Amino acid sequence: MYIIPAIDIKEGRCVRLLKGDFQQSKVYHEDPVSAARTFEEAGARLIHVVDLDGARTGQPANFDVIKKIRQAVRTDLEVGGGIRTKESIQRYLDAGIKRIILGTSIAEDVGFFDKIREYISSVIISLDLKHGKLSTRGWLRETGINYRDFIRTMLKQGVREAVITDISRDGTLEGPNIGLYKEIAETFPDLEVIVSGGMSRLADVEQVLSLKKKNIKGIIIGKAIYEKKINLKDALLLAATSGIEGERDCPGR
Repeated sequence: MYIIPAIDIKEGRCVRLLKGDFQQSKVYHEDPVSAARTFEEAGARLIHVVDLDGARTGQPANFDVIKKIRQAVRTDLEVGGGIRTKESIQRYLDAGIKRIILGTSIAEDVGFFDKIREYISSVIISLDLKHGKLSTRGWLRETGINYRDFIRTMLKQGVREAVITDISRDGTLEGPNIGLYKEIAETFPDLEVIVSGGMSRLADVEQVLSLKKKNIKGIIIGKAIYEKKINLKDALLLAATSGIEGERDCPGR
């Protein structure tokens, strides 16, 4: 089980949104590189980076900032937000990004899988859910696509890992939707799940660990770290000593 600190970038700065609302954002670091260095020093093996501006506009908007993060730390990075072309994927991989997160490009065009077949081993999918349906374009568009149907399609295409975010919990510090993650892990044992949204205290990490699901591979934590409600080192230690290990190593697989 991996604890994955998050860096969301808006206009070059490290922010957190409330329930995906771009009008409700709070700046935590003027320089996202400093946040990444702090996470590396704490012992994180993987950092989750989202280009919020890119997610909204449909093309990478903070590539240069993300590249600086990559150059500043040795920790592996997974990056999402506005990556909707084969060229964008290649550009990030060339910059040294380990894992590429795709959401809108796949949800709105399953045929996109055929265009990026050579990159499948480096791709994970982002499922951003509102009332059980997928949302895309920086959570601004509700698709009406049922997440179970989408997961089945994804697995058929050869993708085996997904970041699952309950939008109603994200940035709220109200705790994760444990029932959702338990249901997905049990229904799709071949899917490796990354929990995202609502983490508020160390007890939330313990609650996810208590599910004892080997295919729940990691937990993304953002606002709770910045608000000092969860100490990253404590969370990393808790996960490392949980005895829960999946079939594959998370960073870089």
